[in-house]
Amino acid sequence: MRHRNRQNADKSQNSITVVMISSGKVLLLSPRYSCSGCVERTLAFAKSAPGSLVVENTGNMILAIDYDPEITNTKQVAKLAQMALEADPHNRNPVSLLFDGDLR
Repeated sequence: MRHRNRQNADKSQNSITVVMISSGKVLLLSPRYSCSGCVERTLAFAKSAPGSLVVENTGNMILAIDYDPEITNTKQVAKLAQMALEADPHNRNPVSLLFDGDLR
C-alpha cells in the first residue's frame, strides 16, 4: 500500500492541471511551480512561443497565461509548459497534463 501511495504522490508532483478560464486565458497548476527554476524555465519557453504568451506567476504554484487564440490554443500552451518542466536538469521525470473543463 505504501508503494502505491508513493506512486500517486510522484504522479501528482509531476503533473500540470490545466484550467481554461476563457478563450485566451489559462491557469496552470503544478507543485513544481514552487521551484523558481521551473517557473523561470516556463517563462523562457513562453517567450519563445508564437501567440504572444504573457505569463504571470500568481503564487501558490499557479501560473496564469494569456495567449492569442487566433495563433495558438490551450492544448498547445499546456504542451509548452509540459516541455519546460521536462527540461529540468534536476528532475527528468515525465510530466502529465490533467485537463479540467472545456478546452474549446
